[in-house]
Amino acid sequence: MDRRQIRIALPTVALGGVAFLAAAGSPQAAAAEHVLSEGVFSTSGPAWTYDPVVPSGASAVVRTVETGSGRTVATLHVRGFAPSTDFSVHAHTGACGRDPLASAGHYQHHVGGAVDDANELWLGFSTNPAGNGNAQAVVEWQFRAGEARSVTFHDPSQAGMRVACLPVAF
Repeated sequence: MDRRQIRIALPTVALGGVAFLAAAGSPQAAAAEHVLSEGVFSTSGPAWTYDPVVPSGASAVVRTVETGSGRTVATLHVRGFAPSTDFSVHAHTGACGRDPLASAGHYQHHVGGAVDDANELWLGFSTNPAGNGNAQAVVEWQFRAGEARSVTFHDPSQAGMRVACLPVAF
């Protein structure tokens, strides 16, 4: 189970509201916080699968970049999921565990606020026929340290059932 988490400062440039990594030393570069988490799903963690739509051996990579303008850019890449399937994905406040409910509720920028893509990190995607998928989201806020601990995958066709969980140290 290969899972690494790295926090490093990377220069970024904002173009059209989206942050892009810039060459070091660029006069337009601004400091940013970068988080990388990757995992291979299994029934014994630390990246957990709870349903066959995310089979053991499937993998995911989450990257976030906090821009100097106060935004967070998040990307998600998955491989080996069920083919041609829709998933909804959110940052959660709890850590992943054997019980799918261990990841607790959705992380919200304004706790108790709206349940929408402005107040929460939503990374919905559909897999291709090979079971691979990608998502990107930009939110107008940055995570509070230690308050989001995972990314949880939901299957909308099963009433939003939690099907997998990846630990992420936002």
